[in-house]
Parts: sequence; C-alpha cells; structure tokens
Amino acid sequence: MEPASLFHTPWPPYVQGTRPDNLRVLLKARRNDIRAAYVVYGDRYQHEMNLRATMTKVGTDEYHDYFIAPLPLTTGRYKYLFYIEDVDGGEAWFSDAGLSTDMWNTRVFQMPHVAALQPWSGPDWVQDAICYQVFVDRFRNGNNGNDPPKIQAWDSQPTLDTRLGGDLDGIIEALPYLKDLGVDLLYLTPIFAAPSGHKYDTVDYYKIDPEFGDHRSLTRLTGEAHKLGIRIILDGAFNHCGPGFFAFRDCLEKGAASPYRDWFYIHSFPVTMNPPNYETFGAAIPEMPKLRLSNPETRQYFIDVATYWIREADIDGWRLDVANEIDLDFLREMRNAVKKIKPDAYIVGEIWHGAEPWLRGDTLDGVTAYPWRDAGLAFFSGWRTDAAWMSGQLTKHYCSARPEALLSSLNLLGSHDTPRYLELMGGDFNKARLLVAYQMTSPGVPQIYYGDEVGMRGWSDPECRRGMAWDPACRNEEMLGYYKYLINLRRKYPALRRGYYCSLWQQPGDPMWGMLRLYPNGNVAVLFNTAWHERKVDLPGGWLKASDEVELVTLTGWARGHNLEPEQRQEHNEQIEQVEQGRKVSRRNGWRRPRRLPVSLTIGPQSAVLLAPKQVNG
Repeated sequence: MEPASLFHTPWPPYVQGTRPDNLRVLLKARRNDIRAAYVVYGDRYQHEMNLRATMTKVGTDEYHDYFIAPLPLTTGRYKYLFYIEDVDGGEAWFSDAGLSTDMWNTRVFQMPHVAALQPWSGPDWVQDAICYQVFVDRFRNGNNGNDPPKIQAWDSQPTLDTRLGGDLDGIIEALPYLKDLGVDLLYLTPIFAAPSGHKYDTVDYYKIDPEFGDHRSLTRLTGEAHKLGIRIILDGAFNHCGPGFFAFRDCLEKGAASPYRDWFYIHSFPVTMNPPNYETFGAAIPEMPKLRLSNPETRQYFIDVATYWIREADIDGWRLDVANEIDLDFLREMRNAVKKIKPDAYIVGEIWHGAEPWLRGDTLDGVTAYPWRDAGLAFFSGWRTDAAWMSGQLTKHYCSARPEALLSSLNLLGSHDTPRYLELMGGDFNKARLLVAYQMTSPGVPQIYYGDEVGMRGWSDPECRRGMAWDPACRNEEMLGYYKYLINLRRKYPALRRGYYCSLWQQPGDPMWGMLRLYPNGNVAVLFNTAWHERKVDLPGGWLKASDEVELVTLTGWARGHNLEPEQRQEHNEQIEQVEQGRKVSRRNGWRRPRRLPVSLTIGPQSAVLLAPKQVNG
C-alpha cells in the first residue's frame, strides 16, 4: 500500500461527534489499496486498547477510497490506531507516526476530550423538510394596491429592471397550493426596503418594502403558514447593503468624519461610487458596499436585526446571502442570539463550494449544496456519463463535513442566480425527471425553485426570474404530479430523509449509477439508468436484512425485479435446550431461515428505481 496516500487527523471532518455516545471516524487511502480496515481504540488513560470497529468503504473518488466507522463510546477520552489489510495480503498499523508493520513503532491518535467536539444543535425538523424558494416580485400578485410604478405584464420577458408586482399577500394566497405540493419550508428572497426588484441592496432592515406589503403582511403570512405546518425563513443580505443604507449614506455625506466609517471597507476619502473606492459585493458593484461585520457596532446592529424579526414576526430562521464572506465571529454570535429566542430556528448560508468550516455546529445549520448540484447536472445532462466519476463527486461531498450538517443543507437544482435546470437539460423531460428523482432521494433538504415544478424554463438572470406560471396553458401538470409523487415517497421512507450516503453502483464509464441510503431501521437503494437502452443488473443481498422482502418502486420509466423475496432454506445446526421428564436435554433442531439472494433487476432506458425492505414503510 502507498503510505503517502493514507490520511487521517483527529479533527473534523475526519472525527465527528455524531451523538454524545458515538464518534464517526474517517480514513482516506489510495484507491484499491486496502482490502479491509479496522479502528483499534480505548481509553487514553488505560494501557490496553481492547475495542475494535470495522470500517466500511462508503465510496471512491478519482484517487482515493473513503472508509468510515462509528465508535461507540464508554469514556470521554480516547486513543486509537488503524489496522489495515492491503489487497496483496499485507498487514500494517497506521498511526500519528505513519505506517508501520510493528505496533511498537506507532504513536496513537488521540481525542483528549470528546466534549471538545462541537455538539450538533441544528433543528431536527429540517431534515424532514421540503423547501420552496420564492422570488417575491415574480411569484404572485395578491394586492394591486401596492404595485410599483411601471409594472409590466406578468408573462412579459423580464429585464434587469422588471417589476411584476408579486407581494406577500400573493404568497398567502398561494399557501394552499404549496401545502398541496408537499412544501413545509418556505424561503423568501429579501423583502426589506430596497430600490431594486431583487432587494439585495437593502436600505432599511427594519422595514418591509412597500412593494411587498408591510409588517402586518409578514406577520399574517407567518401566522397563516404556521397553521398549515409551513415554516418561513427570510433572506438576510448582511454581507452588504444598498447605498441608501443610513450608515453608508452618512459616509457619503461626511467622509472621514462619519462615525460609521468603520462599518465598511473604505480605502480613501471622500467616498466615490464611480468607480467605488470601497469594498463591495462581487466585482466592484458600487450599489452593494460590503459591511465590516468584524466591527462590534456593525455586528451588534445586524444581530439585533436578526433577532427582531424572529421575535416580532415569528419567522423560523434565516438564509444568509454570501455567507462565506461573512465574519465567522458574527455568525457565531448571531447564531447564539437567534437560538436563544427560538432554539429550533434554521440558519442556512449561501456557499457555492466546500463548506466544512461553516458546518461544525457553531455557525450555520446547513449550506446551499452547489457541489451536489454540479455533480447531478453533469451526470444527468449527459455531459459526464460516468458512474465512477459521479460516485467520486458525491463521496467527496458527503465525506467533506459532519453528516448532520449535510442532511440539513439545501439540495437545489437551480435558483435566482442560475439557469433553470430544464433549460440545462435541453428541455428533455426524461432527463429532468431523472434529475428530480436524484434530488428527492439524496441526503439533504430538497429545495424547489418556484416554477420548476411546472416546467418553467430560462437561462440566467433575468430569464430565470420570469413570472410564476399560474396560467394552466403555460404549466406542465404532469411534471407537477411527478413532484408530488416523489415528495410522498420521500415522506414514506425515513431512509430517504435521514439515511447516510454510501456508493452502490460505480462502474467506470457506466451511464448507470446507484447509491445506498444507510438507516438503522432499513436501508434504501436507488439506481439511475441514464442510457437509451435497458440494463440488467444483479445486486448483492447484503445491503438488506436477510429476512427482508424487497419492495421495488419505479421512480421514472420502468423496471422489473427478480428474487425480491428471501429464499427459505432448511438449517440443522441450531442447538436448543428443552426440559424432558424433569431434566434439561440439549439437541439440534431443524428450522427454516430466510436467505437473501442477489436481487436481479431489469431497468428501462432513462429510468430510475428504488429498492427498500417492505417493513420499513411509513
């Protein structure tokens, strides 16, 4: 085996406290080097290490295999080594000192105090949620009285300056529609006073933009939504503001004399906007000056904003714009303040890349899972029809941070910042259905961008921000029904909501890919055939309990299964004790035990299938 390829460190994400009495340990090794791996561990204050855990290979990327083992805990202080068997029959120990065939030449990894690991405090409910994103101006107009000037026709081609008149009253009108779809988490793009249609250039964080309604409109929305079991999170543009924000306006007027000069990253005075001589969001966008949240006064102002709307409007959390550019100390303090008022509030951040530093349990509850999205779009569009590549992307993603955080992150196929996924699929509804099935069966919270469920199309902004298709003539009702079908399946199987990821089918160059959702009460397997021809495949039975009868559920297309019921066979090696004539006797007894045969499947072209043990339904 290659010593340089082995990697482990006793810190996240390679060690995670999944429960107070359980650790999850991750080991990374060169691909196809290791046949088996074990964790040998014990109390760091005792001489012996007499506990052992078998590691499971959960997946493979281009270069590495990933092995994970849960360690049941009996004390709070641990030491451990890895015992490794390679594919050639060699055996060795891997420790903090490296690889050695002699256990006496090792130096144990140490976990000085398990309590030092940040406990997970994210809301439990979010892992069961279906999230729906509303771009407020484009969703529904429920009050013509607050329409902005120069409103355009609802079905018009949008521009960067378009106003269609969507508002909070319109969202209230649409709540029954959202409930019927299966939504129980509603994420609204910014609703605070701002000059633009998108409202990410906020000028007053304590005022609802009059184009959308007022304070009463928001409290009415949260109240009506909560009656239907739907939670509401707002979009907090706390990384930057608009030029009309009182603190930045003061800097424009007073220059270096402004008491708010340290609220921003101003390079020189006087402040000029064209070109900007201050830090901004994006590439020198003068209308969005970046806020200095490391400044105590700025930080406290926005913590007060975050807690104000939790208290006053009973919102259920925040989606933080550009969260990866926000000061981490601010995120920690904001989290503590929000959770003090509403312990089960959900705080999720927009991050487009790997996000482990934000997913340790002390800042965000989840992020926008763009690496997951990018992998799915590439595979299901046909750009990368390689199951090994797909498996590698998801293995890296799901091993990149603590599992609770990734189960609580938003799996989005599109947003107001991206082309709609149906456009990226070339309008091919077969590909689109496979992609949506991938979304609804993956670890993480499915986030539906408004209108995707009825087949809306459009490239990037402004095309992806068209008015919601309410006209039946402009809606794909079959796609809407498909979303409802998949959401109901997700509710039916707990493993689809809370099960961990494990790779199942990952042959190089294969257009068929599959994953396993690991869950204590029953695993679920999902297979996707993206090819234009049917496929026959045999799956080993070890991923289900031996006594389980397999249920085959078609997600899209068609599939047939064989050997779905366990075979009954006669066994003659059970020793039992009986009482005969007042004395115990021991004898062998024949009995029938089910044996799981490999499951044989025929999966149709561009089809997806789910396999689950029947008794875990519900």
